[in-house]
Amino acid sequence: MPDHRMSRPALFAAILALALATAVAAQPSADLHDYVLFAGTSIKMKDANILSGDVGVNAIEGRLIAAHTFSAPGSVVAADEVRFDKEPANSVMQQLYANLIDSGPDGMPFATPIVADLAAGCDFPSPFPGCDEDSPVGVDPGITVTLQPGTYGTVRMRGTPAAAGVIELTGGTYVFCDLKLSRNAEIHALAPSTIQIVDRASFGPNTVFGPAAGSGLEADDVQLFVAGSLVKFSRGAFSQANVCAPLGKLKMASEGMHVGMHVADSIKTQPVTLSLTAP
Repeated sequence: MPDHRMSRPALFAAILALALATAVAAQPSADLHDYVLFAGTSIKMKDANILSGDVGVNAIEGRLIAAHTFSAPGSVVAADEVRFDKEPANSVMQQLYANLIDSGPDGMPFATPIVADLAAGCDFPSPFPGCDEDSPVGVDPGITVTLQPGTYGTVRMRGTPAAAGVIELTGGTYVFCDLKLSRNAEIHALAPSTIQIVDRASFGPNTVFGPAAGSGLEADDVQLFVAGSLVKFSRGAFSQANVCAPLGKLKMASEGMHVGMHVADSIKTQPVTLSLTAP
């Protein structure tokens, strides 16, 4: 009778193959709405403070670099290549998925990309609508403009430390060519609102963007879609919205707080506080 027992080296090889297959089979979430930050190709962060939500980079050879501290105790973090601070105590997270670790905690291997289509994953409009350059919107300091849904041109908002320029969105879908808020300007959504920007979106220092106080709205109720190359939040800016710019860069300056899902091709943050839902 033939002997079907496996030799010891073959048995060890089989166990190792099973362990590797199990590890690779494990994957981070493919639902972008689970992520507070998700980039197509790269994320660079400095002194990150993440209260809730996962962090991910989609591409093969996509990189996540976290300088100094990375505090995300409840977050799953996933990127093909990662580099954290050399001091282990400075990098705190629930789970790391990574295939190449320059420095940082132990990670579990996984398959990239995480999602097949970045734009589709964050419900990016296709085709993207056009704007109306003949219908610009200007808001001066101390002025509040109530804006009905529709198609507009460039939006320019100004504010001063004593008097903010304010736009109130009554709800629905808004299309702008370009959006720029100067210092202390504010946009408040009174009802669920979708803002579609053909070019860039720029939020100046100490600006506010999100649901109106007392509206009962959350980040999921305010959608910002940007087809252009840049979404920028300056120092001290506050936002509470889902942001999707699959072809652009997302930049967040220091001292800001940003609540909601944030998706872009590349992301760079200074010391900011991030949360998927309102703290």
